[in-house]
Amino acid sequence: MKFRAAVAWSVPLFVSAALVNCTSASTEPHYEECDEIASLCHPAEDISEEAAACHEQAHDGDLDLCLEIHDDCVALCEEILGVGGAGGGGGAGGATGH
Repeated sequence: MKFRAAVAWSVPLFVSAALVNCTSASTEPHYEECDEIASLCHPAEDISEEAAACHEQAHDGDLDLCLEIHDDCVALCEEILGVGGAGGGGGAGGATGH
């Protein structure tokens, strides 16, 4: 019975430890651009190698790199996850101005 109890406790601990890299506070500086990429691309990394690369590069915390990849990575991960939006196309017009 003790073995089963140990296994039962180890699974949640293992899962928690796996999430530490994405959610833990560290002494390294955090940049908003890097954090945005990392959090947005985290759920998309299992779907796309490019999203995984965005996620990992953002975790490196290099501000210059994050600024360089930000727009492309955010657009990619939003498209993969079906979030965000490109905005509306506007109206078709047709008013004659009478």
